[in-house]
Amino acid sequence: MIATRITRIAIPIVAVFIATFAVAQVKTAPNTLAKSKGPALAPATTSTTAAPPVNIHSFPPVNCSQDHPGESDRSRDVLMKGDSHMSKAVSAHVVKYAVQRFRLDSYVTPADIARAENEMYSFLKWKLGNPTAIAGQFVTAGYQHFDRAFSYEAAAALVGGSLPQETKPEFAIPKDDVDKLKADAQKDGSRLEVYLQKKYQIPPEYTDQVVQKLVEAAQSAVSHLGFNMPKSWAIDENVALVLIGEKMSGTNAPAKVATVNTRVR
Repeated sequence: MIATRITRIAIPIVAVFIATFAVAQVKTAPNTLAKSKGPALAPATTSTTAAPPVNIHSFPPVNCSQDHPGESDRSRDVLMKGDSHMSKAVSAHVVKYAVQRFRLDSYVTPADIARAENEMYSFLKWKLGNPTAIAGQFVTAGYQHFDRAFSYEAAAALVGGSLPQETKPEFAIPKDDVDKLKADAQKDGSRLEVYLQKKYQIPPEYTDQVVQKLVEAAQSAVSHLGFNMPKSWAIDENVALVLIGEKMSGTNAPAKVATVNTRVR
């Protein structure tokens, strides 16, 4: 009998908690898939104490220090080395340009760079269609075209973001932010458990079971957090800058990072 009454009390409270938790994760992301209009605004800092003053004007385009062969040389390279090889060269080039433009030398490792190059290669195949299309744009417009068009995506990949790809058309936030969200779910569960025990005098052996299942469900959902994106998607500059600011300051701000806007190119 007591178990039945406890269940009747706990279920609506748990339902409210789940709704509150879900709203807390998305309430800072209005119009998340709306096309950006006009110049982007400077993002809020990622921490009230430690975040560097990163805004839309912090990282203007710079002169790339890498080689930029002429069109005849680009055509020869594609002919001699193949579409896939040159598409991977394009991906590596734009990642290295992002390191230079966003001054990430001190914040990324060789492993970060290698991961970002793979992310960019898969992303460009998803975005443009296939290596032949990438190589075609390389021949006609050169490396600088990709530097201008995709440096923000490359920067996001460098600091841990997962870009949409051929087999997984999602944008996912970095693992550090996923871990922070999981920790927040655990804290919320603890608060709910105390609330159930104090307000309704529900014994701990019952609240433990209810809350633990709730926390596990929330953490499982966070583990699979991703935003399914259309081919027209391009990362919003502010989102990339928030990720960069987090990397530079060593802080996490998942509520802000999860705000995914789009701009169409």
